[in-house]
Amino acid sequence: MLNSIPTGLDALAQNAHAGQWSLDDDIDWDQDIRVPRWLPRRLAVSLVSQFLYGEHATLEVCERLRKTLGGDVSKACLGFQIADERRHAQAYTRYLERLGDVARPDPAMAAAVAAMDEWDGPVEGYLAAYHILLEGEALRSIEGIADVLPCGLFRAIGRRVAVDEARHVAFGRLLLIERLPRLALDERRQIYRWVRHLWRDGAGRTLDEFRVPGVMTRGLRQRWLEEGWQRHRRSLMDVGLLAPEEVAKMEAA
Repeated sequence: MLNSIPTGLDALAQNAHAGQWSLDDDIDWDQDIRVPRWLPRRLAVSLVSQFLYGEHATLEVCERLRKTLGGDVSKACLGFQIADERRHAQAYTRYLERLGDVARPDPAMAAAVAAMDEWDGPVEGYLAAYHILLEGEALRSIEGIADVLPCGLFRAIGRRVAVDEARHVAFGRLLLIERLPRLALDERRQIYRWVRHLWRDGAGRTLDEFRVPGVMTRGLRQRWLEEGWQRHRRSLMDVGLLAPEEVAKMEAA
């Protein structure tokens, strides 16, 4: 049972319970689809499709984590997240039906998800990869794609999804803060190297292969990549994966 005065994970679980929303009642599906003339419809389809595949990938890892992690409240939070991810996938599927097509997974994204699935280190690595890196990036991407795809219906979906994703990131942060002190320094270094590789390889290939015409030059893409890693690196230090001096050593190596 959750505490009467909830804090930390207890509060997050209660917020998740209160924050469940209805696909039919909380989204106005009568809104028209709006795709800018300069944006090819196939590219809009591909952009939204990658969100769909990201939801599926996160759903699968949450189901694995729920079987692995101990603690009733952690399992409750993951249960709510599983419900969230399913609802997000349904929302993107319905939107894509309105667009008239579904694209295949971007090769770079598919390779990154496959690399995540091959992780055989501490379970905290999954939390860092999915709840810090992937979910954190999803939050930023929702805002960025909404600028590229100024569609009221997509933005309405994005607002709902963003609230859930922020809660998922908070869950990962809280759990990592609790669990990381139990790991040896070598294990935490292993997680850091792996997450850094995921970002630089996966995000770098995505930028090279998945471009929106006229939006990013090569220099801007490289700056986006580096600024993104700096942001994720700060998040990893904030949850206690490594101290700043350890990060500096690893970045200099």
